[in-house]
Amino acid sequence: MRDVYTLSIDGDKLTFKTVLYRSGDRSALNRMVYNRDLSAILLAGTAAATVYYLLLQETFAGLQAWIALGALFIPFYLVVRFWLLKERVLDMVADRESGTIVITTDKISGKSRKEIALKDVSRLETEELAPLDESDLADIVAWHKIAEPGVHATPLPLFKLNILLVDGSKILILTDIINNTVVEAKKSLDEFMGLV
Repeated sequence: MRDVYTLSIDGDKLTFKTVLYRSGDRSALNRMVYNRDLSAILLAGTAAATVYYLLLQETFAGLQAWIALGALFIPFYLVVRFWLLKERVLDMVADRESGTIVITTDKISGKSRKEIALKDVSRLETEELAPLDESDLADIVAWHKIAEPGVHATPLPLFKLNILLVDGSKILILTDIINNTVVEAKKSLDEFMGLV
């Protein structure tokens, strides 16, 4: 089984962590191809080539040019991959004793923290974003594709787990292409929060 989230309960405290908490509603890129590593390589390569072209092309030629490009590429790649494109984690701690849920997410500029009272939670809701018809490219909302042998790509639905608050707002805490993962997480959170 793949690790989509971790959930641990210690007395009256539940800790839930995941990196899959964004739906990418506006993205039509194939996430199996355009992943963080490829994006970091493309960005770092572009940055290294640009710096070389603007500052170093007069200084280095031939083999020295390739060595200079490599020397520029490595630090650019490390910065882009491990700082700019690092995995962003959602960390949710529900505490029955204090009656709060604290949701912390990583951002480039630091951490974002949201605190909600357990009594303000109306319920947990699972939601499915169905894949759109491939011919309707103008109105793409959510496409998640997996390459299969012999088939270019198969659109898959995206399953989401939201916390619904009494004021009608939603907080997205988990997304996955496998419904059972979302249903299992909902069941465990429902039981802990007494929403069953």
